[in-house]
Amino acid sequence: MINRLLAVSVIALTLVACDVVTNRYATLQDARADRLFERGWLPDILPPSSHEIRTSNDLDSNFSSGEFRFSPLEFPKLAAELHPYARRES
Repeated sequence: MINRLLAVSVIALTLVACDVVTNRYATLQDARADRLFERGWLPDILPPSSHEIRTSNDLDSNFSSGEFRFSPLEFPKLAAELHPYARRES
């Protein structure tokens, strides 16, 4: 019984300690209206046809991830905007 209570407590504390904010936008216009790019959650390089946009932002670690759908015809334009990750020097 004590082990079960301990396990439940650890799980509950872990969930409470995670400050992850998830947002969903039906269209690129919706994301712009919510100032998604101005707030820095995603780079402002999404193709005009982008939709079903989802971002998850961990406020504790300052880590963001996202996903979206867009017309395959716009892939070359998006690919031209992508750059390899480079760590910033402090």
